[in-house]
Amino acid sequence: MNEENSNKLPKGWKEEKIGSNNFKILGSGIERFEGEKDYLSTESIQGIKIEKIESKISYKKRPLRANMQPVLNSVWFAKMKGTTKVYCFDETNKSELNKYILSTGFAGINPLNCKAKFLKYFFLSPNFNLEKDNFSTGTTQVAINNDRIKKIEIIYPESIEEQILIVQEIEKHFTNLDAAVKSLKLVKNKLGAYRKSVLKAAFEGRLVEKRSDLNYKKLSELCDINPSKKEVKDFDIDTEVTFLPMASVSKKGKIVYREKKKIKDVIKGYTYFKDGDVLLAKITPCFENGKRAIAKDLKNGIGFGSTEFHIIRPKEKVTSDWIFFSISRDDFKNEAKNKMTGTVQKRFPARIVENFKIPVPKVQEQTQIVSEIESRFSVIDKLEETVDNSLLKAEQLRKSILKSAFEGKLVKYDGGGEK
Repeated sequence: MNEENSNKLPKGWKEEKIGSNNFKILGSGIERFEGEKDYLSTESIQGIKIEKIESKISYKKRPLRANMQPVLNSVWFAKMKGTTKVYCFDETNKSELNKYILSTGFAGINPLNCKAKFLKYFFLSPNFNLEKDNFSTGTTQVAINNDRIKKIEIIYPESIEEQILIVQEIEKHFTNLDAAVKSLKLVKNKLGAYRKSVLKAAFEGRLVEKRSDLNYKKLSELCDINPSKKEVKDFDIDTEVTFLPMASVSKKGKIVYREKKKIKDVIKGYTYFKDGDVLLAKITPCFENGKRAIAKDLKNGIGFGSTEFHIIRPKEKVTSDWIFFSISRDDFKNEAKNKMTGTVQKRFPARIVENFKIPVPKVQEQTQIVSEIESRFSVIDKLEETVDNSLLKAEQLRKSILKSAFEGKLVKYDGGGEK
């Protein structure tokens, strides 16, 4: 142990590398079992909770990664860089030991001189995750390996009683935080439901008064779908235009950044659009995440972007905003989602857009309805921003609680307890 670091340790605490004799890194390989077990992938764990079961597996029929055996008093963390996912098996949930098999994407640690729950919260701490990320390597998937895990230092009180007190204090604070976060998420869900109800009312003629009779038409009758690049031939190939990769379109339907490229560099292999066109992601999960936007203020009036966009160009009877909100509705989303094809990455074809029917009021009414939608959405956006800021503060507070805990500042311990 480094003498300088030891001077900074709280009284009665010690510092050891995971590679020491007091920590056991669990290897891969599982015991034979009859019947089925639940397989936990790294996607199954969110924070410190099991959110979903990846699949049911048998010993003979299981993914290659389903090869980690939980044991009593073991703590597991996701090895991938940038992930904070931790799960613990101790006396409080030992009945789960025979229920689950974990992915090799987890590292399992069996501590000999500290409580598993104490180690669980240590693995959640910002300092541990910073060290884990710094030790991570790889190209396709950046993660930490067992040799580097051994180099990570754990600090803990030698007194088991103090460890228990710290865990109790953390859990008391986290219980209050969890309740607050749950309430905030409930508010956010209600705002999302209200947003959907506004759109539903708008396209059922209930959002504004004096609405004309509804007249439904296919989008193919009202718009050009994926228009040809031929009109670009009048531009010099060295002309600069806007370029929009998929990442430039936000989940809220905004263009968040732009790139500039010359026509000669994008004319082949990219999707063409111009000012006023509506861009719609056609691939999962971008479509489900709400990636769509109206092209505005493009360099020289035109742009190119990801081949995973469908382009919808409104004709004279509809506005860009009317089309944008039409494809933002649940009925369109459900129709497109149900007609997606493919295996690894699913997409929906242009015919889904072409055949979708929307109500077509007069352009003046479209503008009036869109104005009302945007007015209500503006209020929702501000409320959601307030909720998001509160959620962010809650997570910052969670990190500060853990920081205090592992600096020995969360509880006062006078010694004399069990060691």
